Amino acid sequence: MRASHWCTVSWCARVNDSEACISLHRMPKDEHRQKLWLDFLGHPEWLDDSSKKETIRICSIHFTKKDFRFTNSFLNSSILKPIAVPSVRQFSNDPPFLAVRDLFHEDDSCAVTGCRTNDRENPDLT
Repeated sequence: MRASHWCTVSWCARVNDSEACISLHRMPKDEHRQKLWLDFLGHPEWLDDSSKKETIRICSIHFTKKDFRFTNSFLNSSILKPIAVPSVRQFSNDPPFLAVRDLFHEDDSCAVTGCRTNDRENPDLT
């Protein structure tokens, strides 16, 4: 199953992953906060592009603990505070990575002999 959204931050392509405690967050409705989020992304020009803003997601890795309100200690669940602004650019000690989707154009094939990563006729990979 392919995820429909991933983190918009450059060099990050995380998706919702409950086992890794990673969640994706939509842009706030408040225009001032939207500007702060877009500044973090390095794309302040997207402020007037409603279709672009609709697709933006930022994963929980880019927020600090204080940006979350913990709602249930038993379930270890939390909600991003409405005033939260992404501020974390480092991914712990992990080097930045490219997602597989960034490595291939739609009509390219993998260069590894026998690899079927981009094989549209292989139903196990969709």
